[in-house]
Amino acid sequence: IAAILGEHLKSCPIKPIGEIRTIGAALSERRARKFAPVMAQEFLTATDELKDAARWLKDIVTPDCAPILLKALPLPPVTSGIPERRALAAIELLGQCADPAAVPALIEYLNIKRSFTTWRPAAIALGLIGSEEAVAAIEKRLKDERSPENQQRFRAGLIRSPHPRGRALLKDALASDDLETRMDAADALAESIRPGEAQLLVDALADPHPLFRNKIVKGLPRLAPAGAQDKPPLEAAFDLALKDNRPRSALALAQVLGDAAKTKLAQQSLDTASKEALQGPQLDIWLGKKEPDVKAKYADANIKGA
Repeated sequence: IAAILGEHLKSCPIKPIGEIRTIGAALSERRARKFAPVMAQEFLTATDELKDAARWLKDIVTPDCAPILLKALPLPPVTSGIPERRALAAIELLGQCADPAAVPALIEYLNIKRSFTTWRPAAIALGLIGSEEAVAAIEKRLKDERSPENQQRFRAGLIRSPHPRGRALLKDALASDDLETRMDAADALAESIRPGEAQLLVDALADPHPLFRNKIVKGLPRLAPAGAQDKPPLEAAFDLALKDNRPRSALALAQVLGDAAKTKLAQQSLDTASKEALQGPQLDIWLGKKEPDVKAKYADANIKGA
């Protein structure tokens, strides 16, 4: 199906917007990376469906899209209208491509004066590429900046970088006393967690702030399937999530750890439902003074439903 759609996309120079949307969504859903460059060409010319084209491409983008996407970054940088929106989307996609050839253009956008909209996306894209040149450019902007708010924009790129200096900064940010810094670090860890870094994520799951934990949970699927080095800390975190009755964390961890964890989670959910069915305060209110066998039948039905 993906091949038929992709070939159709290549062979028809003029297509109705509705048709592009249908084909683009289908290729994205099927992760048809072979046709990513074709979708990148559509992205370059898209207007009404620009946002959709960027979203579809995000799911299938590959390094060979980078030369095409660079055409969406005119120099000097654009700062308004559809060209700016296309440039911002292209910057994000170039970060995912991780092609060092994009670094000079991204540095131009990082260094635009008084352009708050491009600083953070450009810093994040450079951070994801992670070359020495890219990281050094972000560090320079961070050092020269005096505004704490703008420093946060540049720091967002460093803490997402695979570069050793970026990972060190991420660890510091996760332990910060400033909640905003910690929340941004939680997003960064969830987006850029790598195999072998499970302990970072496990430690973060112990944070007392529920919104912080919810952000961290989003990073768990990136560790699936858990490697041998990641499995022990994840299993410990899973047991703790069950014990502390943190269903969201437990469910996310179970998805990573596989069938054994899912079975354990299901059993605990069933046990909890059983206790609620047999001892819940609502039971007496609903059933009043009815006979014990009626209550037992109700409880059994509630457990089966769970």
